[in-house]
Amino acid sequence: MSTIQGALVVSWLERGGWRFLRDSQPDTYQVFLLHIGATDILKQYKGTKVYWFYVQAILDFFFSATERAEMCAELMRVPEFQNDSGFRVFLDAAKAEIRCQELVSVINQSAGIRASLRSVG
Repeated sequence: MSTIQGALVVSWLERGGWRFLRDSQPDTYQVFLLHIGATDILKQYKGTKVYWFYVQAILDFFFSATERAEMCAELMRVPEFQNDSGFRVFLDAAKAEIRCQELVSVINQSAGIRASLRSVG
């Protein structure tokens, strides 16, 4: 399929790692970079369930729920994926991630629980 879309996915993940891991978890950030750049799995976009499963596994392992929701919202706005039927697999998971995070936020606001007391990030 498209190496352009693969490059966009890698760039998107790199930005997320830079933003959320680089300063707070430098050792984890190095491992993260190895996972997204050491092979051509992400660079060669296939638009398959397996491709997006690999992306989701990276998100789940390295990022909190809040960070994943923010990152998913960002990727959903990328024009190169708007009419891509292969992206639908990830899009459904991304929408669920965002909704879940919105629900957690609403519950926390209504319950008056400080974020530092929660176990969900």
